[in-house]
Amino acid sequence: NGPQGSGKTTLSGVLTECFSLCGEPAVTISIDDFYLTRLELEQLAQENPTNPYLQMRGFPGTHDIGLGLEILTKLKAINKGEEVWIPRYDKSAHSGKGDRRPKTEWAKAGSDIRVVIFEGWMLGFRPFVGSNTSDVSLRKINSFLPEYEAWYRQLDSFIHLDATDENQVVLWRVEAEKNMKMQGLEGMTEEEVKTYVSHFLPAYAAYLPGLRQHPLCSGHNLHLDIGPNRLPLIK
Repeated sequence: NGPQGSGKTTLSGVLTECFSLCGEPAVTISIDDFYLTRLELEQLAQENPTNPYLQMRGFPGTHDIGLGLEILTKLKAINKGEEVWIPRYDKSAHSGKGDRRPKTEWAKAGSDIRVVIFEGWMLGFRPFVGSNTSDVSLRKINSFLPEYEAWYRQLDSFIHLDATDENQVVLWRVEAEKNMKMQGLEGMTEEEVKTYVSHFLPAYAAYLPGLRQHPLCSGHNLHLDIGPNRLPLIK
């Protein structure tokens, strides 16, 4: 787990390469790869017209839990000889609104895989109990979180990249969007990015305290506070 723009994808890629160089083939998957399709997201938004958190991808409720569980379960048993095709999500599709890539563009994981890295900004978030917030829309989001326990049960260890300043997330995401455009991909404008990320700040405020106090995998957790440069802080 780590906030948007904190370097999860970059770090996961480096770790995957390092594991492979050490003779431990690895694969990285993102919680983003399990987003609902664009059409399904549009339907979800139409069914919840007054909920701002469900007018976009990202929040609990916008993922295909069944697809994610299927892929994670297959990856847990991959050494039995079965190849696994991992869905991929194209964030640049539809002018940055995104969509799941067609199956012909999914990634193949071979039966020699020894390490699976699963990353996501809300991975490990668990529902708060009672009326922990006056935000009715966030309480709707809260109702989706129990479904994600099926994913969490597949995890053997957990690393938490914890930003000391949650407002830093906005700056990181602006930077990431600029980098995507430099690669020739479509993306959001800076103002669109700021508006997009601002919607997630209430979720960080609601769920990060619980994640800090109650790590996901008992006995197999690593918590790292990171600064604006994304490097660990030494206390």
